[in-house]
Amino acid sequence: MLGTLQITYQGTLIDLTPSWRRVTMHDLVKEKTGLDFAQFTTLEEAKKAATGAGLQEVEKCESIGKLLNEAFEQKVEETLIQPTFVVDYPVEISPWQNPIAVSQDWLNGLSCLSSVEKQLIVSQS
Repeated sequence: MLGTLQITYQGTLIDLTPSWRRVTMHDLVKEKTGLDFAQFTTLEEAKKAATGAGLQEVEKCESIGKLLNEAFEQKVEETLIQPTFVVDYPVEISPWQNPIAVSQDWLNGLSCLSSVEKQLIVSQS
């Protein structure tokens, strides 16, 4: 459409040339904060380290995975300028993490739907 894979957005050059960076949420948080969430054995230990790294509102986090996500949102997200695939999100923040039991037949039917819009409609029913 523009005839180039490099664009300028708000004064910053964005390079859309493949292949894009692929990195775990954990590694991005570790790069920006120095916190290695894999080393924490308790939530309290993780909260103490996160507070020491300057994170806000750590008390509202109910698990290490949610705290990792909070660190990502506070310290990493706004720094991602170039196209990046962030992978390995904590299961605790997954939209599919639901206490309601779902039958295997329902999940099989949902996976057969090809349209994201159809999946959304069915999942909200």
